Amino acid sequence: MLTVRITATLLSLFVWLGSSACSNLGPVAEHWIWLGLDAKWVTALAHTDWGLFAGTRSNGVFRYNSELDEWVPLGLESSRVRSMLFLPGDGPRLLVGVTGPTESAVYATEDAGETWIPWDGGLADHQGGYFSAHSLAADPDRPQRLYMGGSYSILRSDDGGQTWDFVHGSFESWGQGIQAIAVSPHSDGGVWAAGQSALGVGPIFRSLDSGDTWEVSFPAPYSEVVDGGAVIVSNDRGETWEPSLSEEVQVPALAYADGTLYAVAREFVEFDPTLGDPYYTLRLFRLRDGSDNWESIPSPGAWGYSP
Repeated sequence: MLTVRITATLLSLFVWLGSSACSNLGPVAEHWIWLGLDAKWVTALAHTDWGLFAGTRSNGVFRYNSELDEWVPLGLESSRVRSMLFLPGDGPRLLVGVTGPTESAVYATEDAGETWIPWDGGLADHQGGYFSAHSLAADPDRPQRLYMGGSYSILRSDDGGQTWDFVHGSFESWGQGIQAIAVSPHSDGGVWAAGQSALGVGPIFRSLDSGDTWEVSFPAPYSEVVDGGAVIVSNDRGETWEPSLSEEVQVPALAYADGTLYAVAREFVEFDPTLGDPYYTLRLFRLRDGSDNWESIPSPGAWGYSP
């Protein structure tokens, strides 16, 4: 049985490697290695055949040069990076989803970031430069089939992203972003998407026919998300949901690797009246396959403010 886990906080994806305070991390757990990008807010990462790429909130895209231990700027500085998707194969391609004002909601590179090609099929142009690619995902069985999360819409491409069609919502659908899309690895047509509506509630969209039709549910009201229960879990392909991570944290990102689910979380510390922003510290958790209990694991002493 397929288990689907999606963050219910539905906030912008970010990685704390690039918080505004990263020049002073303090004690770092032994298994963490500081890679740099000082004073950058990292919003997306992609591991590619060309190395590690990082997208930032306001400084464009960078590639890590491990031999020189430095980050190489690759452009797109005028756009806020929201998502990244690497497509391997004979002609590898990296897609970068951004938000406007921008020439394109998605850019592609086939030469390790030396050049960038508009890759949204005219979506941003149709909206006067204001169309956001909050999330990107690929179908593991159909390399040319991709999915994109818009403001409150879901789009699908069957030609590797050169053209896109709405499969849920339209240009007129407004929200705070479809922040996550998951495609089933079992060749059964399952696709799930999570986002935040214009009213701040967190819907979960489910398709069992590769995006042709969609159902929507609201298993986590906004008040519950704020108070805790930042991760919800389904063991029946998204038919029903229940709280999982009970710590009072917000979880902008999940990662699954080697049989373990990792949650990147932020914990509220205080409100900074000088900046008018809430102040957070980084928390990390993991859930091993077969276990119902989340473990708190050591994390770098990073901190930051709400995006």
